[in-house]
This record gives sequence, C-alpha cells and structure tokens, in this order.
Amino acid sequence: MAVIARGQITVHIAEKGDPGATGNWTAYVFKSSTTQPAKPTSTTPVPSGWVDAPTATGVWWMSKATVNGATGVAGTWSVPVRITGIDGTNGNNGSNGSNGKDGQYTVYNFAKNSSATTAPTSGWTATPPALATGEYLWMRTGTVVPPATTPTSWSGAVRISGEKGNTGNTGEKGEIGDSITGRMIFRDPEFLVGVNSCGIYNNAGNGNVSVTRIVRPSDCPSTSGYCLQITTNGVASPNHGGYVQSVQTRANGVFVSRIIAKIPVGYTMGNAHNAYGNGGTTVALTPMVGTGKYEIYLWRVVCGPTGTFSTINHYYLSGGAAPVTWYVASSTVYDMNDTEKYDAAISNAAKTLTYRGIFSSTTTYFNTANQRNVVKYGSSYYIYKGTNGVAGAWNAANWESFGGEFHSVATGILLAELAYIENLGVKNLRTSASGQRVEITQYNNAIAFYDGIQSYPVVEIKTTSDGIYMGQGSGVQVKHPNSNISIYKGILQNSSEGSGISVPVLPWGQPETIAQNCILQSYSNSYTGKYKTGLYIDLSASQSTSSGTDKFAAIFATGGIFLQGDASKHRSNNVLCGLSCAGRVASNGTLLRSWVISFMGGYITSSRQSAGRYTVNFSNSSYFYGSDDYFVLFATNYGYAYTVTKSSGNFTVYTGDDASANDAEFYFFCFLTSKFW
Repeated sequence: MAVIARGQITVHIAEKGDPGATGNWTAYVFKSSTTQPAKPTSTTPVPSGWVDAPTATGVWWMSKATVNGATGVAGTWSVPVRITGIDGTNGNNGSNGSNGKDGQYTVYNFAKNSSATTAPTSGWTATPPALATGEYLWMRTGTVVPPATTPTSWSGAVRISGEKGNTGNTGEKGEIGDSITGRMIFRDPEFLVGVNSCGIYNNAGNGNVSVTRIVRPSDCPSTSGYCLQITTNGVASPNHGGYVQSVQTRANGVFVSRIIAKIPVGYTMGNAHNAYGNGGTTVALTPMVGTGKYEIYLWRVVCGPTGTFSTINHYYLSGGAAPVTWYVASSTVYDMNDTEKYDAAISNAAKTLTYRGIFSSTTTYFNTANQRNVVKYGSSYYIYKGTNGVAGAWNAANWESFGGEFHSVATGILLAELAYIENLGVKNLRTSASGQRVEITQYNNAIAFYDGIQSYPVVEIKTTSDGIYMGQGSGVQVKHPNSNISIYKGILQNSSEGSGISVPVLPWGQPETIAQNCILQSYSNSYTGKYKTGLYIDLSASQSTSSGTDKFAAIFATGGIFLQGDASKHRSNNVLCGLSCAGRVASNGTLLRSWVISFMGGYITSSRQSAGRYTVNFSNSSYFYGSDDYFVLFATNYGYAYTVTKSSGNFTVYTGDDASANDAEFYFFCFLTSKFW
C-alpha cells in the first residue's frame, strides 16, 4: 500500500521593488467602407471587422485607441475618419469632397520600409502600398490651406502595422527582498491523481462552464501526463467564468497562487475573492494576459488584521468572447505564513519522488527536476534515472536501487508497504490505478467500489442524486440457506414517490436465483394472537373520494398478482381476484356505502329513476371499456335485483319480489372480466 504523506517544499520568492511606468501604445485600425462605420467597441487591439493596415484600393476609414501595455486591453476608440478618397468610375474623376473648416483639410500619406523603429524618408504616397513579408506600413498627416494643394509640413510618422508600438521606458529594478518559505496547500499541482481541489467557477450556475481533467496535449509542460481543460460555451459569470481553488483566509495571512496556464490571445485572467479582512490587498506578480502559450501566473493576497474572513482564489477569463477553452498545466497555492517541516535525514531529492506502483512496460515514467518516479520491481524498489517521459521493457541501467536507504526515505516521506495511521486526512484515495479497487473522491464527495471488469462502479455512495448506486452485478446480496437476493438495483428509492424495493422483470435465460424469493417469510404460524406474513402493509391514511385526487393502494401490481397454494395454505384467508368496486343503495336511490379500487380511481353515484328502477354511475368511465368488460353480482334483503343495461359509464338495476317492479335496498359487486379471464 502506498501512502502519500505530507511533503516538504521550500518556496523562495524574491520580491522586486516597484516597476517603472508601463509602456502603453496607440493602436491604429482600418476598415474599408463607402460610408462612415461606427467606432469599434471591442477591447482587443484589432477589433473584429477591422485590420491593422489598409490596402491600395477602396475607401478606408481609421480609428485609434490607447492600449494598456501591461494588460493588452484597448481603451475607448475614436470616431472613424476617412483617410482615402473615393475611387473614380469608368475613367471619370470622383466628386470633390466637402471643404474642411475655414477651407482647410487633412491629407494622409503612407510609406513602407523594413524597420519597426525608424520611419521612411522617401516613397510617401496618398494610397497605402502593398506590404511584403518583413515590411511595415507608416503614416503621416498634413493640413492643406487653400489655395495651396499640399501641406506646408507633415506630422511625425507613426508605424501603423505590426503587433504594437514602442515599449515605454523600464523602471529601475528594485532591491531583492528577503527569502521566505511557504507551505504548499494543494499537494497535486499537476493533477497526477485528481483535480487537486479545483472546481467550476460560474456564478450563473447554468452549466456553461466545465472543468475536466484530461490527458495533457503535446505542448503542455506538465510531467504528470495530465492537465485541466476549462471550457465556456455560453453566458457565464463573472465574464467567462473559470475554476476555483478555494483557500480559507485568516487574520494577516499571506497566500501566493502559482498557475501555469495556456490562455488564448485577447483574454486576461482575473482572480475574484470573498472577504479577506479589512485593509487586505491582492496584487498580480506577473502579467495576466493570454499569449496563446503556457505561461506562469502569480497572485499574492495579503489578508487584513481584522474583519470578515472567507474564501479566495476564483480564477476567470475576461475579454474576447465565448466559446473559449484554456488549459491549466499546474495550479496550487502557498501559505506564506507556514513552513514545511523538515527531517534532517531526508535529502532534497527525496521531495520529488512519486510512487507509481509495480513496474509496467506500458507506463510512461518521468525523470525531471521536479519529479522522479519510484516503482517496485520484484521485491525491491527503484528510482527512475532514464530518459524522461518514455515507456518500455525493464532496463536495469535506467533504474537506481534504494539500497539500505529505502525504509528511512519511504516511511519518512512518501512510501510504505503497510501503514497503520490512527488519524489520516485525505482528499482523494485510490487503492489501485485500475482493476478491483476502492476510490474516495473529494470532487464528487463519493466512495466507489470497482470489480475490475466494468468501467462504472458496482457500488457508489455519494451525496448527489442516486445516493446509493448499485450497478450490474451483486449490488446488495443477502444470502440465506434457503433464499438468495441478487438483483439489479436491489434497493431503489426514486425521488419522493419511488419504490422501496424494485425488482425487474427478468428475460428468459437469467439464472433463477436472481430475484428468486425476493421477499420471503418461511416459518410456521403457531397462533400467538399475531399475523405472521411474508409482507405486511398497513395503510393508515384516509382516502378522498373526490375526482382527480390521489388514491392509495396497499398493493399495486401492473402485471398482476400470482397466488399459489391450496385451501390448507390459505385457510381462512379470503381471496377475491377481479373485484373492482362495490356499494349499497337504499330503496330511495341514495348511495349508502361504496368502494372503488385505487387503480380505477374516481367515485360512484346512484339514483332512483322510477319504481324499482335505479342507475349506478362511474365518475371514471374510462376504466370499463364496454359492457362486456365486467359483470355485476347483486344481493338484497328480500326479492331480487338484476341488470337491465350496462355501459362503460353506468348500469341500470331492476328490483322486485314478483313480476312487477318494487323499490328495494340492494348491494352490488362489480368484477372485471377482461382483466383476468
């Protein structure tokens, strides 16, 4: 059995002094249109529908905005202005434009070169030239005062193509701060065994955000073989949502988040917090903009000394639009007020050991500065020293034996063959990587048992729907010398109106022991003043006779009930199959008493039509399809009664004591014929 104990790690963070002014820059964007377009609203440096350089043909309009050099977010865009004239048609010159204020107007010139920093000194034209690979487009403006046809001077040239303008001056480097140590809170930062306490962050709660542990893509730097994929498919909150790695704050606590993520260009990662004390601060220690490749992102939160303290570290994306997908190769948080507890006998190398179980030729093993794999081969343990990230047959040259140091290293930090721990706190536990195993998972708060054959657990206990789930197989098996219960969904409670015990109809060919004697009472009944039955049902609730109300049934069987046994088995138990309703009608036609089975529903009414003639009506006429679906048995205190007519909704009764009709009280009993004959 492998036990992952509390690891040791020291985090050194050199804190720099305050940085210099950020190099903001101006973005120029262009759109071809015969009429003035609306100004852009996007915060990206090149909004959708706009380009960063015009071409030599068409009518072009220009807008500009200041872009924050640290975040890459554009500010408010200017109202577009036309920078080229309208092309003539059929060889004729185009119309003259309107004169500007006081007859003055602005003209634009364009030129190109291969320098991103030095403007061209020649080649300026009124239309933008075509650009080749490695060339940049520059622009200058001038004011024409009629009757002159050219400007007397030109503005300084600006480069309008390429990724961005010149970077501002870098501030002076601050002095190195003190070296500090911290304790890693989440111990599986590269998601080797699970999601490392990461969950969905979406205040909209609409299912548009997913957080999934996947096999790492080829460009992911994770050495565990896994990473997180966060996808937003629609509206979420805040912005595009993301994931949460929740940490409880405390007075004067200091926490540093370290994330390695691949965020698309045009998106920026934010970090939302609940309360973390009065006067608390949070600061990004690195740029938070997406670059389209894996970057390290650092946040620091300093809690206040007093006030309310709750959870922090809810990471989300802003900018761009949904759908959007990003990847997290590593994510953890360090408690900077705490330190790891060191054992002087444990070397630095021991901190990076990861036990991978019994050696397998198909398993990929890792040997990096952050992780070295350990396996058991035969009866000995080995550390991997071969090529990182490969699999293959056993080669002794790739492995280093623990030797006599195994027990001190293994039991002191990472591994143990057999361990008894009085108090053990774990978030995720798996007794084996595959096959028969038990798993405890914090992510869905569940404990699951696998049989090694099915991909789904045979038994799973969790706090979501299906609190106790039993898959195909012996979910719950109760054995007795004379009976055996082994049924699919052995005990099923389905919402508020489900079945206490659900037994399926089994196909031919299933073993007869399945669902045989599911409920069995098998001891002799010596009289003690009690009823000893296989199944006892006490229906104490009162039942309404109103139409449309719920009806109670002690036993409800869609497929019928099979009763087996001779008279000696039933003794004094009365069995009536097919009886659907009964009642007592007074001689004046009043219904004195009535009874209707729950399945039939509804109620019964009666009336006197004339001397010795009565009608009994069913409020739920759909139960009887026609007059041939039932027959009526009568009893009277004197004389006789018989049916004259029958239908699905009522039947007519005649009573008498001779050839003429006479009023008389009678009892009726309706039996279904189409249901059991």
